[in-house]
Amino acid sequence: MSRDRGRGRLGVSNGSVPSEHQKAVLDRAVIRLPGVRGIVNLLGIRPLACEEVRSAILGALKRSVGNTGNVRVRVSGDTVTLDGCVDLWNEREVVERAAGGVPGVRTVEDHLTLV
Repeated sequence: MSRDRGRGRLGVSNGSVPSEHQKAVLDRAVIRLPGVRGIVNLLGIRPLACEEVRSAILGALKRSVGNTGNVRVRVSGDTVTLDGCVDLWNEREVVERAAGGVPGVRTVEDHLTLV
């Protein structure tokens, strides 16, 4: 932290985090510190490796729908492709939301079919 011309302290953060959400959470935490009057957020967004994204998606799918055996997940950069079969239309939407909610994912290509 640095002094901001007698008006309090200026919080400065630098480094990298995997998502915009985590960057915003840090801002909210720092601004609540006593004496902090402003923030300079120099954090960069660090993309996750494809296998990290794939593992995170599979974990989210297991928590959301339980069985992921019929869904295949491919990751290329920030794009996720979903293939396979689901039993219910609602399950398809849950799978797509779970994949899109993982940090580092910008696009979800849904090739799931309803059985």
